[in-house]
Amino acid sequence: MNLFGTLTGANEKEQQYKELKEVCSRYTNNQEQLKRMAVELYNSRKDYVDIILEIEKKLKLVDNLPQWCVDDISDSLKRMRDFQLAVKCENNPERFAGMTDKTGRTSKIVAANTPSSSTIVALSPQTSMSIATVIGSGSTGTTAFVNSGADATNAGLAWLGGGIGAAGGIIATGALALGFGVVGAAAGVFAFRFKNKEQIEKIKSQVDEIRHDNQSIEPKLMHLSALITRSYSNEINKLKPALKWIADVAPKDYNKWDDVQKHELEDLLNVVSNTVQLINERI
Repeated sequence: MNLFGTLTGANEKEQQYKELKEVCSRYTNNQEQLKRMAVELYNSRKDYVDIILEIEKKLKLVDNLPQWCVDDISDSLKRMRDFQLAVKCENNPERFAGMTDKTGRTSKIVAANTPSSSTIVALSPQTSMSIATVIGSGSTGTTAFVNSGADATNAGLAWLGGGIGAAGGIIATGALALGFGVVGAAAGVFAFRFKNKEQIEKIKSQVDEIRHDNQSIEPKLMHLSALITRSYSNEINKLKPALKWIADVAPKDYNKWDDVQKHELEDLLNVVSNTVQLINERI
């Protein structure tokens, strides 16, 4: 049986099938990890926006703020409008894509997750928006995360029909052919080998495609993990302390502040600006 499997290529096809299962499993894990971290960062960013808006409210309670301060906080608020719009359109991502996206990046992500999509597993509106606000326009590997990778996985598995069992079935059928004599057996071996060779090449192609997707996604997962860490550290060590400072500062008149307080205000505005940059950063 093993000899016949070698002659017909069934053993090689079975090995390729195992490799396909391995890369598909790795791909699925990467996919789930990306979705989970994208949603985590998206929700955290919504909290960051709320803190910045609270800082703006506290600043409005301070009299005689210099114009440069007003302009600075205004500029930061403008820079996070796209993200605020994304949150507002969370349950209508098509509207968000049409209003903000000029590159086609968001549109592709949104289109891949609508009910009419051929994507294997549709994403929830929040997950779809999380990915749209995290993935950069140059992330070709992560585009595959949304569509071609999932299709490739299912297509690759479909080539085998019953999987390893199908390979066993081919071997069993070939063994029956031996009963019809040497000529019939040789013809059977040739036919099965030809068929298996075609399928092996197709499976290899799927393995290569999914492996390429994995190689594209995994560095972005590292980037995303680092971005989450940096954002969290910024929130705990800078953003929340900045809010506490402006809420507690006294008196509520800039003209009566000492140099230390004025320097603290400059630091606060820098923290807000840097936080907005983190909110807008994409992988």
